[in-house]
Amino acid sequence: LGDVYKRQDYPETVIARDVIVVDDDPALRLHDISGGELVLERLGGATVSEGALLVGSAGGGYIRRARVVEADGGLLRIKAEPRFLTDAVISGCDDRRFRIGPGSAASPEAPPLISGAGISLDGLVLYRTEEGYPAVTIERGSISFAPAVDVGIAFFARRVTRFSVSAEGELGIDLDIRADLPSAVRHSGTSRVASLRQPAEMKIGNVPVPVMLELDVLLDSAIEGSTTEPCAAGYEGSHTFSAGIYYSGTWRETGAGTGLEFDLPAMSIGPLSDCSISITVHTELRVSFYSADTVTFGIDPWISARCEIVHFPVWRWRLAGGLSMTRGFSPGMISRTVPGFAAPAAADSVTLGSGPYEADDYIFVREWGGTGSGRSGFDQPRGIAAGRQGNIYVTDQNN
Repeated sequence: LGDVYKRQDYPETVIARDVIVVDDDPALRLHDISGGELVLERLGGATVSEGALLVGSAGGGYIRRARVVEADGGLLRIKAEPRFLTDAVISGCDDRRFRIGPGSAASPEAPPLISGAGISLDGLVLYRTEEGYPAVTIERGSISFAPAVDVGIAFFARRVTRFSVSAEGELGIDLDIRADLPSAVRHSGTSRVASLRQPAEMKIGNVPVPVMLELDVLLDSAIEGSTTEPCAAGYEGSHTFSAGIYYSGTWRETGAGTGLEFDLPAMSIGPLSDCSISITVHTELRVSFYSADTVTFGIDPWISARCEIVHFPVWRWRLAGGLSMTRGFSPGMISRTVPGFAAPAAADSVTLGSGPYEADDYIFVREWGGTGSGRSGFDQPRGIAAGRQGNIYVTDQNN
């Protein structure tokens, strides 16, 4: 996470003397927190002096300076105001690595995440007709995404001297799409396939620094055109990414390298289809500290599969994809000395032409005439050709 400040530069963590870490104090326990009031349960007559800094990880994390302390039996009612983390930590540092990713099932809210097989998209309907018929469906599909998130923070003389967040990993997409659109349609929509939250914690000395990791995965689809018969399209690809931001006096970007890999499986489509299907997988990874400092990584891989008629019965597939990222930092309760940072970052994109492909077999169009010597009659025809004006010429051995 950088060369400027290493762990040995901080042989010990120094905490301000008036800090009371409620999570670690056996005589005090947080009972309730709302707005500018804390209610603590106390054992053995324990108390808190006015002006003390109270630190805890409950309720998303808090650092409050006590202004008014009132004893109420076994409770302490404290009116307090938010303070910065640098008011509690004079010097020290911590570096942690967290992993976050969906399990095999998607759900609106999930317990702490475990890196698993990914999000199943099997049977996801992208478009239904007015009659409710599933016209465009992901017959088989999955998204795998389990980035490693590195977080580092260092303090010296009540100043944030280093702050860094980076993420790296691989996002895999595997889709088999089936479309049955007898009439032309134009449709777009968004499906939220996962929204997951994972609490974590850093610790500088005995001061807890709660961290919340949040991952949203959305699937955008755009469908236009029609098919004369059911057709299928497939996509499989992996996207390797690395992105981060690092602060040490000034901001700089780190780990901006990205890579794209595509594997184009077999595609098939009806003979007179003229349809385009675009799929975009949009992900956003947020790292929050004390619910006030937020680092956002928007990682947006996109793919597009489009079929165009060249001339019957030949069609051309076009496959395009890329990876774009945005990242930013909104400082809040860490320190006023850390300026805000926001920068868009776009990775390379790639376009693969995958055609044209001709039909494996001849496709029946129409027929006319019959056996005989009159108009449109044939007797041992030997050759056939199409002229520029659309006329059909036949050589006939016996006529």
